Amino acid sequence: MDGVLLIREAGEWEGGEGTLRDIRAMAERLPIVMTSTEVRADKVVAAMKAGALDYLDLRLPPAAWREVIARIVGEAKAHAEAWERLSIAQRRLSALTRREKEVFEQLAQGSVNKEVAQALGISPRTVEIHRANLLAKLRVKNMVEAMHLRYASGRG
Repeated sequence: MDGVLLIREAGEWEGGEGTLRDIRAMAERLPIVMTSTEVRADKVVAAMKAGALDYLDLRLPPAAWREVIARIVGEAKAHAEAWERLSIAQRRLSALTRREKEVFEQLAQGSVNKEVAQALGISPRTVEIHRANLLAKLRVKNMVEAMHLRYASGRG
């Protein structure tokens, strides 16, 4: 884990949800925790929709902060691990050729090799070759693992 990005919201924040999305894009690996002395439900909802890990009230008593920080550190670690899985999955999927992606998409929809071949205008043997190549590139043993990877990439 590289850390946690704390952002203090003061008064009426003009940047709002769009700015938080921009920050999320720049620091995509870091979990974002919004803080404020004036916590409102609409602000919390907007922050969470924009990708914040949490929204904290700065008026918490010191004893509560210890518990909150411990929880956030655990969640931040899980966030970093999930980000790493996402990054690996996206990188592996991006290594596929256009045709391998087309074959994978058909297989992901439940088609068998013969149906994929017919849909793409190629032979079933060519589908088998593309299937073997995509499994190798994805570094998985079978289509079930490939589907897990696809899901982990956010495309599932």
